[in-house]
Amino acid sequence: MDARKKEILAILLVLLAIPSILFQNLKSQPPQFWLVVFKLEVTGEVHPGPQAEAELNFKLEAEWSGFLEEDGLDFIIYHLWSYPLRWEISNLKQLWIREVPPPELKIDYVEGKETELFFYFSLIPPVISFEASSSETKIPLVLPSLPWSSPAPEKAVFKKKIVGQDSASLPRSLLANQKLERTFSWEEEIISSDSRLKPVFQKNLIKIVLKIVKSSLEPG
Repeated sequence: MDARKKEILAILLVLLAIPSILFQNLKSQPPQFWLVVFKLEVTGEVHPGPQAEAELNFKLEAEWSGFLEEDGLDFIIYHLWSYPLRWEISNLKQLWIREVPPPELKIDYVEGKETELFFYFSLIPPVISFEASSSETKIPLVLPSLPWSSPAPEKAVFKKKIVGQDSASLPRSLLANQKLERTFSWEEEIISSDSRLKPVFQKNLIKIVLKIVKSSLEPG
């Protein structure tokens, strides 16, 4: 075998060995986990029109806690708990309002990219409807979300305008820190466009406080 063929064979053997070496290195690395506390605050007003006084106010504070495990670029989510800290609805225009349980906060997905990661959340149910005592039409209360998939069919009847940047994202490099905390906020203006619902104009002020702590413990 001449020197040229030996050189080509050596290169091929090295290329064939690289995937095995990388796989062994990945197997030898311990999994990385982060404890996440995701707090959502929503203050909202429902108006009969853009210039009218509010007829319904609400305040929601909810917290989600769990672990993230790095899985390539993305993350596996381990849910610990989710619970409401505050849920208040003010009846300003003599609406008939039944007792409404607080919506449930869910972290649906954490999308990882080379340089950033994005948190996506939803509230269940996404829309709460109230009946007015003098009318059969329902007054909708639309709750915020950061959808990572196609919008739900019920959201198609609402037109939403965002004031500010509606995202909860971090530079991926910050995960190297032992602890980090970030705050995000924006406003939503929502108009219903469904004849079955009473025409309303809604304003939501959204605030998210995200806390992440690097952990060496695996969730069990």
